[in-house]
Amino acid sequence: MSMQPVTITALCELLQQLRNGAPLPTELRPGTRFVNDLGLASLELIGLVFLCEQAFGVNLIDQPSLLARLQTVGETIDAIRDLQYAMAGGKSATG
Repeated sequence: MSMQPVTITALCELLQQLRNGAPLPTELRPGTRFVNDLGLASLELIGLVFLCEQAFGVNLIDQPSLLARLQTVGETIDAIRDLQYAMAGGKSATG
């Protein structure tokens, strides 16, 4: 599985893909919240999880406690980077 680096730009592209190319209501920043700032519904959040899994080569869906904590762009980027690092043989920064 490919491990593309996760960046705000890469996440923005996935969100635009999820929204069929529609522009996002706000510029993405680390503190941008998926529900409160971007207005994503629960099905859209699930779609974003699957797109992230495909794009970044990680498994998020099997980690419900992690998913429950991912409310912002920055939290999501950090979590995916930790998972990628752990999959590459390193130890996760979050334990």
